[in-house]
Amino acid sequence: MLTDDLMKTLSNSPNAKQFIQDNSAELLNCTLSEYLEHLLNSNNMRKSDVIRLTNLDRTYAYQIFNGSKKPNRDKLLQLAFGFRLSADEAQTLLKVAREPLLYPRVERDVFILAALYNKNTLFECNQILLENNLKLLDSPK
Repeated sequence: MLTDDLMKTLSNSPNAKQFIQDNSAELLNCTLSEYLEHLLNSNNMRKSDVIRLTNLDRTYAYQIFNGSKKPNRDKLLQLAFGFRLSADEAQTLLKVAREPLLYPRVERDVFILAALYNKNTLFECNQILLENNLKLLDSPK
């Protein structure tokens, strides 16, 4: 169900508890580490394969996978490139992590979305960000 449809259903629902019961299949009911495990299985990848493509510190990345570290939005986007996710899949990853979605009215987000749509690597995305004087995804500042 589309989010807009879900919002309409919620606005017409007599109470939130009933809405949750009626729409439980539409809710994000997993942890980030569970979702990352799902991505590993559905993409037939190993953690080491994903981590190698992210520029994340190996120890920190494994802590994200096991749920002991909560990554920020940029780290999640690095993971999205490591998993080679589509733009929609990257947005779902951000939703599961309760982080702001990429927004096509924000210049930096536009370049990141375009890189995802074009199936660019993290390196290629960072090159585009660098060329446009924008913060890199794996930059500490």
